Amino acid sequence: MSTELPGTTPTEFNSEGEGWHHDHRSSRRLTVGASVILGGILLVSAGGAAQAQAWLAAVFLTLVGLAVLMLTAGRDPRPRPARLFTPPADPLDPPTPGTSTGVLVPTRPHRWATLYAWGVLGLVLAGAGIGMAVEAAIASRPGEVLQGLFPGGFGALLLIGVYAGVRNRLTPHQGLMLRPDALVLRSEAVHVTVPWETVTRLRQHWTKVKARSGATVAVNNWLSVETTLELTPEETTGLSMMARTGTTPTLDIDALAAPPIAVLEVCRFYLEHPERRAELETERGVSAVQHWEPPR
Repeated sequence: MSTELPGTTPTEFNSEGEGWHHDHRSSRRLTVGASVILGGILLVSAGGAAQAQAWLAAVFLTLVGLAVLMLTAGRDPRPRPARLFTPPADPLDPPTPGTSTGVLVPTRPHRWATLYAWGVLGLVLAGAGIGMAVEAAIASRPGEVLQGLFPGGFGALLLIGVYAGVRNRLTPHQGLMLRPDALVLRSEAVHVTVPWETVTRLRQHWTKVKARSGATVAVNNWLSVETTLELTPEETTGLSMMARTGTTPTLDIDALAAPPIAVLEVCRFYLEHPERRAELETERGVSAVQHWEPPR
């Protein structure tokens, strides 16, 4: 099965577009290369600090250097097959109204190494930003207070990502759920339930993250569930802002432990064949989703 859809917008000269790009090697090489070089420099500096018996600096540089090296660890590659799932009556994972059994396509959680990297760098940036802002406020330099808030805010976002990643690993019921009555996006703290009859389109699209130099840092692939529901920013997914879809519920398709094109085809099949949706609460539905072909 092809990993790219016909009519996919090329990444060159575009910051976003239709379709998906799953093999953007240039951005991957750039990220890995930058992490290895910067992490290596920090670890060499840590060795120099240790030789000078500056132990606090050596420990700090070692922790940050390892974090930079681990930034490219990514998600856990272990297979996670689709399965039947009924949301438990758990205060930490409350079911949504009208919940029923359905087929869950689980997400691949981030590795612990990735979460460690985000945590260390988040603490460093948040601490540095707060320190800069406090020092500037004491010295009555309001312009520099704002300069300190930028790294502090970015560090806070990394720490929020760590919280979400840990929660994902400790709550193994995250992913895309296909129920007889609805699609449920369960990849974030807020679960969004979209009844099938309100779905107008399943949109596959991408956005690009660029460095100041203009080089492509990452290409993110999204699956957005366009619906007639009028959702507020609090009711939709947090990824909608990153994907530039407003209040349209959006899923990071690369986070699912399944072939993206197959997930799209399965969802489209059940959208177009309402008479077959009842099997989504049976093993027949699991088999259809797991083997990535429409049921016969």
